[in-house]
Amino acid sequence: MGLAAAGAGISGYLTVAALQGTPPVCLAGACEEVAASPYARFLGLPIAAWGLGLYVVVAAVAAAGARAPAGVPAVLLGLVAFGTTFSLYLLWVQIAVLRAICAWCVASEVLWVALAAVAVLLLRAPR
Repeated sequence: MGLAAAGAGISGYLTVAALQGTPPVCLAGACEEVAASPYARFLGLPIAAWGLGLYVVVAAVAAAGARAPAGVPAVLLGLVAFGTTFSLYLLWVQIAVLRAICAWCVASEVLWVALAAVAVLLLRAPR
């Protein structure tokens, strides 16, 4: 749940910045350029808001799994696989299309990969 909470923190910050119309503070990379791109919104909402929602759902499923683990690792893996795949697509967009990298986005992408590794370990763990 800690990884999902960290991701929710990043996505929450980027969502607030987008909704306020201010570029995110970026210590490295081209966060402002990425945030202003047409890829930064989906169905009228900032991509970060969608990520925030998914991180919250992942955290909730992980918390539920701590109490009633039957079937939860598979559900968790499915959610995290979606988040990781979409995140890697967004990384590709940054590199190949925008030619601009957002450090916040990369941090979130790293968290999705870490969550995927944890979900695989949970699924493979003996019950």
